[in-house]
Amino acid sequence: MISIVICSARPDRLAALKNNVAATIGMEHEIIAIDNSDGRYGICKAYNEGGSQAKYPYICFMHEDISFDTPGWGQLVIQHLSEKNTGLIGIAGGDAKSAIPTSWSSPMVSNEINIFQHFRQEPARHIVVTGIPAPKRRVVALDGVWLCTRKEVFSQYKFDEATFPGFHGYDIDYSLQVQQQYELYVIFDIVIHHYSEGHPDRKWMDSAVRVSKKWKQSLPVSVYNAEFSEYYRHHWQSMRIFLDHLFRLRYNYFTILRSWITWSFTRYFSWRRFGSMGKHIYMGMRRRLPLLIWLILIGLGHACKKTRAGDIKAFITASATQGVRYKDDVFSRVDTGSFVNVLYRIVNNYDTLNHLALDVYQPADDTLLRRPAVVLFHGGGFTHRDPAVSGDSLTRKDPVLRTVCMALAKKGYVVISPSYRRGLNYSPLDSKSDSVTKFAEAAFRATQDARAAIRFVRKNAAAGHIDTSLIFVGGGSAGAMAALNVAYLDPSEVPSYFTSKWGPLDGSGMYDYPGYPTRVKGLLNIEGVIADTGYMAPGNTPLLSMYGDKDPFYWGSVNAGSPPFTFCNGKKINARATHLSIPSQLVVYPGGTHGSVYDSTHLPNTILTMANWLYQEIP
Repeated sequence: MISIVICSARPDRLAALKNNVAATIGMEHEIIAIDNSDGRYGICKAYNEGGSQAKYPYICFMHEDISFDTPGWGQLVIQHLSEKNTGLIGIAGGDAKSAIPTSWSSPMVSNEINIFQHFRQEPARHIVVTGIPAPKRRVVALDGVWLCTRKEVFSQYKFDEATFPGFHGYDIDYSLQVQQQYELYVIFDIVIHHYSEGHPDRKWMDSAVRVSKKWKQSLPVSVYNAEFSEYYRHHWQSMRIFLDHLFRLRYNYFTILRSWITWSFTRYFSWRRFGSMGKHIYMGMRRRLPLLIWLILIGLGHACKKTRAGDIKAFITASATQGVRYKDDVFSRVDTGSFVNVLYRIVNNYDTLNHLALDVYQPADDTLLRRPAVVLFHGGGFTHRDPAVSGDSLTRKDPVLRTVCMALAKKGYVVISPSYRRGLNYSPLDSKSDSVTKFAEAAFRATQDARAAIRFVRKNAAAGHIDTSLIFVGGGSAGAMAALNVAYLDPSEVPSYFTSKWGPLDGSGMYDYPGYPTRVKGLLNIEGVIADTGYMAPGNTPLLSMYGDKDPFYWGSVNAGSPPFTFCNGKKINARATHLSIPSQLVVYPGGTHGSVYDSTHLPNTILTMANWLYQEIP
């Protein structure tokens, strides 16, 4: 039995929601609608008044611009809240809240989101973002579109009407209240449609500042047992987001400068970061700032850099002033925590539904706003591997692949390492022809995923400060096969056998990001083969290919299967590229077998060759 509290301003929306709830909740309930059509209530006052009238042991506070897709969702709410350590659940939230005035969506590792969002100018889509796929994920702050709790928790913690008299900030504040004693979760077994878009304005920003001031002694908080260095990084990451909001909302430069100084001088203060933010302000407002303020900011930047010997070295490295960016190691540290285990695709494999994630490696403390990206796919023959036996080997977290990603990130690239569907579904009764066919199907599934990953990167380029004209793709062995197909395979060239069984090359899974192209600037082919060099055409993507000369993938071929498939080796790929005048560089290690390009003997030269080739491809 659930009490539903709504602050209602639109009778038409309220009526639609009542009908939807009655059809989907699956249990006895009451709807307490606080009439706010005349605007006399703030949402905290309305929720407190409605909550005090609730007669059932469970209370859901919700906006009226939503609807439910999940039958019997009421019982699911009760199941989640029946755990006594759980105090509040929702459908969107963040894993950390810094002391900086930001929303819940500035994560330490990953946001947790499960909402079917409707947009005015693009198709609706089910947005699922999570660090690790699970029925529920713990957070410290929830979005207010839908909040459910027990009546006993509400009796302990009320919405703060005095501090938040409007319609913003109340959700984070209430979350921070409840999380003092209970745990908060985003749940993934209830699907809710949301029919309006949020557009943070100055009222929202004012409320965010109020949250930070009210909870100054308690923030930051996180669901993790985080170290000081992690809170430090999160603090300055949030500071950049905060300043960007001030720019977007057109605050005057005195307010921005005051905010920069006010929120910088905390326990996480460092001269290097302070100077970096000053440079960010200068870059963001150089057309609006008077010359005097320009000079002050530039002077502060120089003063900050000279304060400590350690800081000056770090600042110079972070600013990419030593060596040549994209060729040399101009950054000393790599940020591997801002975007990790990011879900980018949910899609059927031959045996189950796969949740595919990716990790991002980027230079720490980089101030460049548009950077080249390299998307690298791991090898492994498209096979499933037992983590208990092989650990992270031949997955997106493969130690050798991580070494390559870290090395390129230190040179200034944003490097993305995605997972893709694996598994061959072999049977002991399979003929050689059957086995080759199943291998080709696995390669096709991986290609579908790889192309979706490229579109995901392009769609989210702004968040990663990625230049969409400089997205490179690459991989090793099986990952190189997928990368070759990303670069050269056209949807019209896919045999109908594959599309009839696994769907089209593009658009076969959830979150497929239609409208975003899969084109890439260049290709890193590490020990890969392609089904047909006929896919390659004049004007196609330039490529770097690397093999050992004893590797069958360099000199051999396979022609079998039903329907028949031909896998063309590295020699044929390079010859075809040369014939079509596609820029191509071939590197062959004498005596090397399959896997030699990434072995300990050749890895340093492999990384150097990759970096030099990428550098040449950047305008």
